[in-house]
Amino acid sequence: MRVLGKRQSGVVFLWAVVLLSACGLATCNPSVSLVTTLQQDCTAYQPLQCVFKAVTKPDGETDFNTYEEICNTEGNVTHECARVDLSSTSYSYTDPATGAVKQIEPSFCDYPDLGSSRSYRLQRNTGLPRGKLEDRYAKCLVDNLNLKLMVSNCRDLKLWTCDDCYASYKRWACSTVFKRCEEATDPNVVSLTCRDTCFDTVRKCPANLEFACPGSDPRDYSDAGDCYTL
Repeated sequence: MRVLGKRQSGVVFLWAVVLLSACGLATCNPSVSLVTTLQQDCTAYQPLQCVFKAVTKPDGETDFNTYEEICNTEGNVTHECARVDLSSTSYSYTDPATGAVKQIEPSFCDYPDLGSSRSYRLQRNTGLPRGKLEDRYAKCLVDNLNLKLMVSNCRDLKLWTCDDCYASYKRWACSTVFKRCEEATDPNVVSLTCRDTCFDTVRKCPANLEFACPGSDPRDYSDAGDCYTL
């Protein structure tokens, strides 16, 4: 019989305390409860959202299949079309508004298109490099998914692995957070993410994650040829 050493038994006891704290006295799945406890609140990183407005047709009727987005709050423009400051290494950044120096981590959404000359709709005046707020939000979403994958049974997937799920979800998160501008200077006009980017994540991730895609809602996804995916 193998006897745990003092250090090992202490670690086991610590995890037991964490699991019991997550579960309380009620019967529960300790792994799932621990994941719920460790998940981040991503709203702290979520960029301001533009407002969807249904387009009015020439006959005066509302066209609920076509929307325009309004990116301002009380007359103040909240977003701009700009290139993303993509970086593969950490660096120091000086906020031009306050002069504060901040240490910036490498980009999480490290897709080549984000580092190209294309413009994306980014929140203004965040005190961070352009696109860093959006990048941190996407990373938070994916980090929370990764915690769920720790207790998911990816063996139920016949063709895919947890790594496939992670990669697909990351591409979906980054593609939906970074909206590509159709025009160089108008943040109200963006290309929609391809709906199949969402369905690809459904195909490659375990069903118990309950990831779902809207079937026909035209506000976030498109099936047209001009949709895009990072």
